[in-house]
Amino acid sequence: MLGADIKVLREGSSPNKDRLTVQWLSQSISEIRSELAELQESSSNVSKDAQLRNQLTEDITGLRADFATLRLELESLRSRQDKTEVLVRELREEAVQSAQDIRRSWNRLHEKM
Repeated sequence: MLGADIKVLREGSSPNKDRLTVQWLSQSISEIRSELAELQESSSNVSKDAQLRNQLTEDITGLRADFATLRLELESLRSRQDKTEVLVRELREEAVQSAQDIRRSWNRLHEKM
């Protein structure tokens, strides 16, 4: 189609040539505008994708930091739980020992009577 238009322009008379030239230029400008609009939309999509990618990267970084913090807190809780279990075991042993001591004392007291 473009080749035929150019051929007509070369062979045509001046007023017709001018009209076809203006028509061809108008069509070319419309096509260029359309392509520019597509490029802008594509560029906008790329920009949005980049923003989304950056946001996701920030979110992942935040999640990793939160995970590391939670892991440290879990280790701390486990350590405290271990210490508490040791303390409870010691208290039970002391309670059993105290109960045995009280029984012995009680038995000795009754034996003397």
